[in-house]
Amino acid sequence: MVAGVAGAIAALVLKKDIPEMALALSLGIVMVLAYLLMSAIEPVVAFIRELADMANLQDGLLIPVIKCVGIAVVTKIAADLCRDARETAVASVIELAGVCVSLYLTIPLLRAVVNLISSFL
Repeated sequence: MVAGVAGAIAALVLKKDIPEMALALSLGIVMVLAYLLMSAIEPVVAFIRELADMANLQDGLLIPVIKCVGIAVVTKIAADLCRDARETAVASVIELAGVCVSLYLTIPLLRAVVNLISSFL
């Protein structure tokens, strides 16, 4: 986190004179921090899988949820980077694309819910 704060301050200083370099620095910081966070996310995913096993949930129901969370994180970061570059229209399209992809990935989950409801009827 210290690297993120230091990078953000450096990007702020650069933004006055060389805005393109500030954007590149911000992107680099995001990539490095995302790489470092991957090791912290693995235990969380393992715990979610453990809970799903305890509840006897199929992987086909759990994987779309995990993917949607990942898509939400990537979408948020990408949209924020676009807003930092003053490309708000592109940021909005990225957010819309993230929503569409997340909805597409949840189709198996929605089918499972519909099948469950129809089995009760």
